[in-house]
Amino acid sequence: MAKVILTIILGLVTVFVSANSGFTELVNELKTKVQTVQVKSGEFDQGIQETIPGIIQVKSNFINNKGESKTTEFTINLADIDIYMVKEITVKDAIHVQLKVNDGQKFIRVTSDGELLPYVSTAKIMAKDKDNAREISAIIKKMIPLGKEILSTKIDIPSYEDKVSFLQEGVTEVNLPGASFDQKLRTLESVAGNMSLDVTTTTGKKTDDEQYVFNLADIEENSVMIDVKGNKVQLVFEMKHRKKLVHKVKNGNQVPFVAKVSMLANQVDAARDLSIVLKRCIPQARTKVHESLPSVSEPGQILDMINSRIAELSIDENTYLQAFTNSCLSNFEVTENTPKGTTTSSYQFNFSDIREQSIDYIISGTKMQIGFSTLANQKLIRKEKDGEIEGYSNKLVLICSSSYDAKIIRHLLKKLVEVCKERPNRLIPQTNAKEKLKWLMDHIVEVNVDKKTYVQVLKKSENDPKKIEFKQLISAGSNATEMLYEFNMNDIDSKNINYNITGKSLSVEVNANYNSKVIKTYKNGVVSNYTSKIKIYFDDIEMAKNCMLAFQEIIEESE
Repeated sequence: MAKVILTIILGLVTVFVSANSGFTELVNELKTKVQTVQVKSGEFDQGIQETIPGIIQVKSNFINNKGESKTTEFTINLADIDIYMVKEITVKDAIHVQLKVNDGQKFIRVTSDGELLPYVSTAKIMAKDKDNAREISAIIKKMIPLGKEILSTKIDIPSYEDKVSFLQEGVTEVNLPGASFDQKLRTLESVAGNMSLDVTTTTGKKTDDEQYVFNLADIEENSVMIDVKGNKVQLVFEMKHRKKLVHKVKNGNQVPFVAKVSMLANQVDAARDLSIVLKRCIPQARTKVHESLPSVSEPGQILDMINSRIAELSIDENTYLQAFTNSCLSNFEVTENTPKGTTTSSYQFNFSDIREQSIDYIISGTKMQIGFSTLANQKLIRKEKDGEIEGYSNKLVLICSSSYDAKIIRHLLKKLVEVCKERPNRLIPQTNAKEKLKWLMDHIVEVNVDKKTYVQVLKKSENDPKKIEFKQLISAGSNATEMLYEFNMNDIDSKNINYNITGKSLSVEVNANYNSKVIKTYKNGVVSNYTSKIKIYFDDIEMAKNCMLAFQEIIEESE
């Protein structure tokens, strides 16, 4: 393997040296073709030089007939030039060769009498005549592929650590007309992949300090681009899926999280080098971060690790105390202290009911959160506020201190859901339909739901042992209604037994096959219309879930 790597490196060096040598030879040939050009209004005294491999500087000193002069310099990376847009163009008494950047990007640095001007997408080399223009064009077209080869092989940094060091060294101070930008890129050693970009911007009026904390693993490679506006060159990148995972601080105060980061560069080629290395660094950062994520499989351990990261947090003027208790069948409690007062909310649910793919970041202003929702968005999370039931929900969020903590918590929650799905909270016996029916009859009981009392009894019919009777006495204040339902288990659709959750009310809806009205009904002792369904009320989601399962298994075993 070492021999293979050495061979590849030597091959890249050979390609670079060969391309560089060929490029330099063409620059020397181009110098002989680029000459002083006389036009009606004056003359262009031109020169070409190679600044670094692959890059040329075209210098043109125009002296008009009054003796006034103006010197323009174009700095061009030939790898940027569109070979099909290299053209000879005649304008009145002058002819020039046009060099245009791919996709019209403004990557050509231009100065006028030493003053930096806005970057441009097109440069030109003056020619003496049409034949001279053709010669210049032909040489430029030979240089472009060599420039691309030089660019593709000039940066070879194998290790992740060396790439990070390159990025740190490449992010430097940038001075522009009217403003200076003191930039430093730092690693945050305690967290794999985490970086801090510190920028001090000084203008004639004020100084601003900004800090951007982000993780290299979160960057979308395809978003890394060079952005040129006027004479400002920036390397810009976004987080994956445009998630606002960048923690931003301005003048010592946290401001809303952002999804985009910009780094200034002194020239396009400096930004390009940073871009190349950053893109290559991102996959390695993802590996580093993945290796750093905790490896645990016990629900209790997972929740302890989560609790250690969310226990007490302060955001703006609010303080949050958060904690999970138990394990798969969990209780999440959050106490929020605000200037207006204190509230405590608790949520009971089973992690096996959570959809793993739903666990994701939720960012709002300066608040970093992780949220998740239930399978099929069923309202299987019971919520209480200050000790009183408030209802049922299909989603839950917890607050995190940073995007990296959120990343760890997201990973742990996904692992917890995976583990809990392998450990279902089965309460019903594993024996036979008879025992399961007995268990079902024992656990359909009296419950209080939203100011109503439901006295419920499920039993075998005394007149016909094949039939089941379900009696329900519903009381609300001084009013009471007794309902009696008779049905055969074989008439129930085992695949159509569902939760029915509205407001503070939790029930299980048991439906007949094909929704047929085969369930005999009595109201207050009087025969009523046949119905196709019954509702059994619960005050506990786990009990409701197990009763649904008991119905299904009894019916399927009886078929």
